[in-house]
Amino acid sequence: MKGINFPVKLRDISKFEELNNISINVYGLESIFEDNKMNIRKNDCNHIYTTTPTTQLRIDKYGREIPKNILQFENFERQMMVPLVVYADFESVLKPIQTCEENPGSSYTNKTFMHEPYSFSYFMKCSFDNSISKFQLYRGPDAAKIFVSTIESDLKEIYNKYLKHAVPMIPLTAAAAEEQSFQDANFCGICGKTFEEDDARVRDHCHLTGRVRPGAAHSVCSLNYKLPNIIPIIFHNIGGYDCHLFIKELCVPGVKVYVLAQNKEK
Repeated sequence: MKGINFPVKLRDISKFEELNNISINVYGLESIFEDNKMNIRKNDCNHIYTTTPTTQLRIDKYGREIPKNILQFENFERQMMVPLVVYADFESVLKPIQTCEENPGSSYTNKTFMHEPYSFSYFMKCSFDNSISKFQLYRGPDAAKIFVSTIESDLKEIYNKYLKHAVPMIPLTAAAAEEQSFQDANFCGICGKTFEEDDARVRDHCHLTGRVRPGAAHSVCSLNYKLPNIIPIIFHNIGGYDCHLFIKELCVPGVKVYVLAQNKEK
């Protein structure tokens, strides 16, 4: 390994990953097993106690018994496609600004222009009815403020009209293909597990269209298979630039804004 000494130092791990096209995770701890408990000592915290997994049974969120030492996916409702997603972008102009007189006796930064948002566009893509999809474009002053008010108005309108209340299931006839699919189903269409004799099977339907989904589902799976309560808004380069243009407009009285920041600038 050119440029890497062994044993490999922490600062050389990135080089090792690049040369071998792999990803490496490094964990540092001291552990002592006592009474089936692991006493973990870290330099930056107090002692942490955890129990090692066993074959003892536990009840998952769907009421099934599974061994504690088996980790498996349970949040099947998160596989549901979001009903609406927004793709947005900003454009700015360089506005000349007045600056201070240069001081040749010390280092300085000479600011000559300020980025001012001048236009935005966003596309709302609906996953269950394309007629609801919408494109919005604006050019002019106060672009950041108008963006927040416009997109908020559009999202509230769509939510109140299409997402707030569940659409009842469309009635089926005995000869309907969905009914035959329900009768022939051997496994749950949500979690994928085979039906047991005492499992309660139900017809599951889309709460946005009223259409019955093919097959059958466990009763508990159907109850938990709910619409996502978020509407993703995807920006181009929001962490590096765009968020600086409009984030202050979100900070209004009565509204809480939670930011998952990487650092003070992003």
